[in-house]
Amino acid sequence: MDSFNPPTFMVGGPLEELEVDPEGNLHLLKASLLGPGRARFYWLELDRTGQVLDSTFVLPGETVGSVDPTTTLSALSPKGYVVSGRTDQYVLFLHREEGVVQIRHEWEPVEYKREERREKQFLAEVMSDRTGRPEGRIGQTKPAFKALFVDSEGRFWIERYAEGHNEGESPGEESRRLEGCRFMGASRAECDKGIRTWHDELVFDVLGTEGTYIGTLRFPTRRTKIWHAAGSTLWVTEQNEYDESFVVRYRIERP
Repeated sequence: MDSFNPPTFMVGGPLEELEVDPEGNLHLLKASLLGPGRARFYWLELDRTGQVLDSTFVLPGETVGSVDPTTTLSALSPKGYVVSGRTDQYVLFLHREEGVVQIRHEWEPVEYKREERREKQFLAEVMSDRTGRPEGRIGQTKPAFKALFVDSEGRFWIERYAEGHNEGESPGEESRRLEGCRFMGASRAECDKGIRTWHDELVFDVLGTEGTYIGTLRFPTRRTKIWHAAGSTLWVTEQNEYDESFVVRYRIERP
């Protein structure tokens, strides 16, 4: 087994992602901080010895807000190019060698429910107090999407914002929140300011390699993390209310 220290920062940090292409080269998403809420992202391509082969800058974009933020996301396609998008628009940019290809889809903004929006704004104010960064105002409608990844076949998976539901806090979520507060040395009163009771259902749009809409998947539990997709098979981990994790394999069938 070979190993090396990646250039700058730490693999797996909050601003980084790690991908492996079909040739076995590593791709790291790095970030250069330009100021509060501002960063420039780029992908580094490294061979198995850690030698840098290439770098690709992602479209710059300032992050606005700390709760349901507007920001620039990117992912690496196994076909060798970077995919990026701004979360307040349903637009993807494919950074191919022959030029940037733009994929735009119509979308219907989802409105916050009154209590949901009130909780989000309160959490934004709490985050601002803790970090000193501008809180950002929660608007009447949610951004277009919150996550983006590309599967092993080059299809695009876009996690959309969806209708919110007040589920309360599960025992596992409460335990994780309190553990984080103890680690930070926060009081119980301060910790209880971070309770989240409103959550979106988990919804993904799936687009083909050229951006053609394939379908929408709605998962039975929001406590799901997708790890791999190939053909009509999907591998995920799911957590129950006590944060116990299970590996689940789904078979996708067309209605």
